[in-house]
Amino acid sequence: MRKLILLLLVLSLAFSMGCQSKRTEQQAQTPSAQQAAATIDEGAKKGKEVMQLLDSGNFSKAEKLVKESVDENEKNAGGNPNLLADSYNELANVYIRQGRNEEALKYYEKSLAIKEKAADKNPASLALTFHDIGNLYVLKEETMPKAEEYFLKSLKTIEEKIGKESPEALSTLNSLGELYIKKERYPDAEIYFLQALKIAKANPGYQNNYYLAYTLKNLGITYSYEKKNEEAMAMLKEAIGLSEKENRTDIQFYSEQSVVLNQLMEIQKRLKSPEYEQTKKKLMENDKILADRLEKDGRREEAASVKRSIQILEGKYLPPLGSTDASSQAAGTGTGVKTGVPAEGKVIDKSKESTKAK
Repeated sequence: MRKLILLLLVLSLAFSMGCQSKRTEQQAQTPSAQQAAATIDEGAKKGKEVMQLLDSGNFSKAEKLVKESVDENEKNAGGNPNLLADSYNELANVYIRQGRNEEALKYYEKSLAIKEKAADKNPASLALTFHDIGNLYVLKEETMPKAEEYFLKSLKTIEEKIGKESPEALSTLNSLGELYIKKERYPDAEIYFLQALKIAKANPGYQNNYYLAYTLKNLGITYSYEKKNEEAMAMLKEAIGLSEKENRTDIQFYSEQSVVLNQLMEIQKRLKSPEYEQTKKKLMENDKILADRLEKDGRREEAASVKRSIQILEGKYLPPLGSTDASSQAAGTGTGVKTGVPAEGKVIDKSKESTKAK
C-alpha cells in the first residue's frame, strides 16, 4: 500500500507542475497579458526541467531552480499572485521528494492562503493544493483523518466550482479510494473508484486514458481485498491492456505495471489459475526493465529492491531469519519501486545447493 501512495505522489507532482492559469482571448490581445503568457510559458519549461531533475535524483539543483522562481514571484506578487502560489506548490513538491515533509507543509499552506482568496477564479488550482496537502497527511497513520478532510475539500471544490462529472475530480476520487483501502474500508473505496470509473469512461482519451487505467487498477485491487476474484481479474487485465497501448517507456510506467501484474498474479495463485505462470513471467520481464532503468537513472537503492523482488519470484532469495517479510515475500508479493523489502538476505544458488551472502 505504501507503494501506491508513493506512485500517487509522483502523479500529483506531475499534475501540479503542469498547472497553468488560463487566458481569455481578450486578455491575450493586451501587452500585459502577452507578458504574463510568456511568464507562464517560461514557468512551464522550468516545471519540466524540475521534473527531470527530480526524476534523476538531482534534488539540490531542482530546489535551487524552484527557489529562484519563488524569489522572482515574491518580488512581483502584486502582478500575479497565482504564479507565486504555484511556485510555493512546486517548492513543497520538491521537499516532499526529499522527505522534508514539515517544510513541504509550510509552503503548501502559503500557497493555500493565496488560492483561497481567489477560489472562484481558479478552483482547479485550489483543489490541487487541497489534494497535495491530503497526500502529505496520508503518509502517517495518525494524520489519516486530516488527509481525508483535505481530499474531501478538494472534491467539494471541484464538484461545486467546476462540475460533478468533471475529469478534474479523477485524481482526488482515486486518492480517497486509496485512503479507504489503507483503512480497510473497502465498500467506501469501491464507491469512489466506481464514481471515478464512470467519469473516466465518459471522457475517453482524457490524459491518454491514464486515469482510466489507474482507476481500473485500484478497483481491481479493491475487489481482490473483497475476494471478488473474477471481477478483480477483469479490471486488472483491462488496466494492463490500456497501459500497454500508451507505448510508454518511463520508470513510472514500469513501476505501475509492476503493481498491477503482481496483484493479478496473487489472485491467479489464489484461484490456481493456469495463467499464473504466464503473469509471473511477464512480471519478471517488466521488473528487469524497471531495475535497469532505475540503475541507469542513478536510483541504485530502488534498483536493488526491485532486483531482490525478482530473486524472490525466481526462488533465489532468502530473507534474514526473523524477518516479518519472509512469508509474504516468498510468494513474490512486493515488486516495483517500493519500500519494506529486507535490506539484507541470502541468494540461493540451487545448482550448487549452497548459499552465499548477497
